[in-house]
Amino acid sequence: MSPSHQRSASLRNVPPVSRPLKHDWYSWDTDMTVCIAASSIFNNDPLIVLCADMMGSTDWSSSERTPKWRPVGTNFYALLSGPISNARELVASCHRSFSMPDAPQRTTDVLSIIRRAIGYYKEGFAEAHIQGRLGISYQEFRLRGKSELPDELYRDLLSEIRNHYSDAELIITGFIDGKPNIFKVSGDSVWSCDSFAVIGSGTLIAEASLFHRQQSFMNGRDRTLYCVFEAKRLAEKAPGVGKVTQIFVVRPDHTLEMVQGEGFNVLEKYLTELSPKEVQYIEPIPMTTQVMPVMTPYLESTRRDPTIPPPLPESPEGSDES
Repeated sequence: MSPSHQRSASLRNVPPVSRPLKHDWYSWDTDMTVCIAASSIFNNDPLIVLCADMMGSTDWSSSERTPKWRPVGTNFYALLSGPISNARELVASCHRSFSMPDAPQRTTDVLSIIRRAIGYYKEGFAEAHIQGRLGISYQEFRLRGKSELPDELYRDLLSEIRNHYSDAELIITGFIDGKPNIFKVSGDSVWSCDSFAVIGSGTLIAEASLFHRQQSFMNGRDRTLYCVFEAKRLAEKAPGVGKVTQIFVVRPDHTLEMVQGEGFNVLEKYLTELSPKEVQYIEPIPMTTQVMPVMTPYLESTRRDPTIPPPLPESPEGSDES
């Protein structure tokens, strides 16, 4: 029998193997995190502030030794959240996509580049999944799978590929024509953000803080640094957000500044003065008492009162009533 015939026979004889149980505790996850990016163009000084914790955790343990930022292409940076292996693969796909010869000239160019990167990730997953399950390439699966595999197995594999999402979130930041841009990737979709973006389990708290502080790209560097730092510290109330904080400032000329010891001391001082405080005492608040009327339920109100006699039937036509 020729090798090609042997291969075809082996495909036809593949049993519909059930999917193995997914042991999430073996994967290193960083979805319990918070990452923040905020832009500023105040005083003709375009910059982007990047902030993240360093918490990496599984179901059984955690450590604050996981960096959450990566350079992507030229003059672009990524903050990541979610299952760390998937997030890093997605960042690698972004790096590949950003490494194309033509540099992005518009926001729409960057959106197209990131969407292409998501496609690279999906293609890589399909190839790895089919190789792992069947030992053949994804291209071979597409060409011969429908005719040579059991129908149930073929449909299951297609469904697994179609329904797979990375579960990773990214913030992609960079400069286009010297102007800061922020993009958010979530649910394998991408969109452009105005002044800031947040990902991770601390998103709701951090976003609320930034909106409360009216964070805008018109704020200067120092105010933006404080608003981002305060949002991160408040987000530590969310499950899994670490205490260790990294803050960077990037500019169009590829320079990168990092907040360290003395800078954090200044931020902590302002946090003590400006952040929400614990409620110590509230004087008695005057209130008025009002008796609520008894409301009759709608269904009860539609029932006929048994004390009221039913209406008399209409007299038939041609009756002798005068």
